[in-house]
This record gives sequence, structure tokens and C-alpha cells, in this order.
Amino acid sequence: MQGSREVVGMGKPGVVRRRVDQDTFRARQSFVRVLGNAVEDRIVQDRKEETDHTVATAKVVRAEMEVASASAFSDSASTAINS
Repeated sequence: MQGSREVVGMGKPGVVRRRVDQDTFRARQSFVRVLGNAVEDRIVQDRKEETDHTVATAKVVRAEMEVASASAFSDSASTAINS
């Protein structure tokens, strides 16, 4: 078989090597590369969404703390004025 390559079997017991033609070999390499890139892109996107959610949550918590702080200050100020 001209233009063939030996590749390691896909984890099947007893299959050590087999011959595949060059086009099949390249197609498999390309597929694995594309699949790996897609998985990597998905992981990056998930991390970005997680970070965006964390930042948004932190902003909400900070805003709630500022409102609570302002409210507490207002209450203590009005108590001091009324005393």
C-alpha cells in the first residue's frame, strides 16, 4: 500500500498497529484537531460566562451593601437629630 502509515490501534485489545492510507490519516488528524479546538473554545466560553456571572453577583452585593450602609447612616443621623 503506497502512501500508507502505521497507526496505533484505538485501544482495542490485540490491535497494535494497522495501516491506513495517507488521506485517512490526515483526515483523522484534522478531525481530532478541530474537535480539540471546539472543546477548548467551549471551556474558555464557560469560564468567561462563569466570570461574568461572578462579577455581576459581586456588583449586586456591593450595591446592596451600599444601600444598607446608607440606610443605617440615615437612621443613625435621624436618631441623633431627634434626640
